[in-house]
Amino acid sequence: GSGHPSYRKMQTELEVRENLLAKRKAAAEPRVALLAKQQQRQQQVQAMRGGGGTALDVDTLRSRVEVLKNQEQMLQERVDQLSGEMRQLGQSSIDVELMRAEIASLEDVRRRVGEEIERTAIELKTDSRIKLLSPAVAAAPPDTKKRMMRMAALGMFGLLAPIGLMVIWDMTRKRVNNVESVSRTLSLPTIGTIPLVAKNPLQRGPQGTGGRSHRRQAELDEAVDGLASMLLHSAQIDDNQVFMLSSAMPGEGKSTVACQLSLSLARSGKKVALVDFDLRRPSVHRYLDLPLQPGVAETLHHQVTLADALQPGGEPKNLKVLTAGQWSGQLHERCTDGAVDDLFEELRANYDLVIVDSSPVLPVHDARVIGKYTDGVILTLVRDRSRLPLVASAYEIFKSYGIPVLGTVMIGGSAAGYTGYYHAYGEEPQSKRLMSAK
Repeated sequence: GSGHPSYRKMQTELEVRENLLAKRKAAAEPRVALLAKQQQRQQQVQAMRGGGGTALDVDTLRSRVEVLKNQEQMLQERVDQLSGEMRQLGQSSIDVELMRAEIASLEDVRRRVGEEIERTAIELKTDSRIKLLSPAVAAAPPDTKKRMMRMAALGMFGLLAPIGLMVIWDMTRKRVNNVESVSRTLSLPTIGTIPLVAKNPLQRGPQGTGGRSHRRQAELDEAVDGLASMLLHSAQIDDNQVFMLSSAMPGEGKSTVACQLSLSLARSGKKVALVDFDLRRPSVHRYLDLPLQPGVAETLHHQVTLADALQPGGEPKNLKVLTAGQWSGQLHERCTDGAVDDLFEELRANYDLVIVDSSPVLPVHDARVIGKYTDGVILTLVRDRSRLPLVASAYEIFKSYGIPVLGTVMIGGSAAGYTGYYHAYGEEPQSKRLMSAK
């Protein structure tokens, strides 16, 4: 900095030399000017004489010239000396600037070192951020008993977790589990529960009177006959004649219930017509081993008469079956031209009861169209397969179309434990075709 002793010393020396040079230059200037004037006068005299002076004057002038040359040389040497001193002073100024730069750099280093010292002092005064929580202890040997318990717990968890996930999955899908949940959710009566039998619906039961197969057939017969009694009561009290069986989704047993119900109603002595209006995926003809056509499709297109399209349903003789036929058109077109209305009017006129097997409600709209020509709908459900939200949606659709829903039939439902009373009376059930939820 400017306060450094070396800098102040050199600055003082520079000022002294500059003053000395100025003084010497000022002292030499009068003498140089005098010599210049004398030389000018000599030249003027020489010019006036025209070169005709004496030898003495020439010698005098020559001596004067020599003196003047010597003085000029002395002055030149002095000027050279002063010029050298000036150059030395300039070099000293460069050294001073270099020293100033070095001093500034050292001053910056000193400042940073001071800041680091101050920061370190502050850290030394503060508490350490690392604290000892607990002293180190030797590791204890593994507890074999606890290890075995943990392994057993993990094994139990592995076994129970899938079961729990299945339960949660079933709860989220809200499957039908019992009659009470259906009645509570839909506010509809359950007019029948039918046991689920893992046999072909066309297969007849065994002729013996003992064994589990006989008991299952007896339960099935009683369930179907009970459902038929409900429909006969509805036909008598409410003057209902045409009943449609439907479901929310495919595979919920509507077709097999329609077949078994028609057979039971026919055994009661009524003239019954079973109509397969599931035109897209018909199945009644397969269950009863009948040809697919002619059927509903050919009748609606006026290719055959209803009398020609109806087929006998076997025993009893008063059951007639109208299969679906080979459908290739739109149901709305046949409703518009009055063909569907004419078909149902003829069925009502010639039969006591008409059972209609329709398509599922949610996938296609056919059941909504046909339902308007019937007196009521029965929804079929399968325990642990049907989903309550879908059944509720189907029910709301029928309500929005003004189609009355008479109730539900649950396949695989419990008969509340009193089917065993049937056998206590020693009655032998007649051989009937078994029920399944296909």
